[in-house]
Amino acid sequence: MVVNHCGADHIVDVTNMVGIVSGPREEHMSLPDQIARYMSLREPQAESLQVLHEIADGLEFRTTSLKAVGLKASEKSRAARPVEFDTDFPSFCFALATGVGKTRLMGAWGKFRKFRKFRGQV
Repeated sequence: MVVNHCGADHIVDVTNMVGIVSGPREEHMSLPDQIARYMSLREPQAESLQVLHEIADGLEFRTTSLKAVGLKASEKSRAARPVEFDTDFPSFCFALATGVGKTRLMGAWGKFRKFRKFRGQV
């Protein structure tokens, strides 16, 4: 059994995450919802993961221009102004309160990207 430590009070068994869908109820859940449920994400983390999913849907970050990523991020985010990157790569910032679990959100995003690749969607 492979165990990944995700925070001071939460241990996650990552060996079974490839088989995340395990019952009839989960079969109709989106991948971000499945990951949020599996990792017990709080509502702000789950919402942020959903926004990342909406931005990433249909994009291949390695080949898509920063301008195109910025346009889609502007369309899908709640930002009041257009999203522009000051780096050579897409860089996203989330306004989550202290203690909400930004590290867990990034762990969920990593799992999301891994499973999209596993399913041939990246």
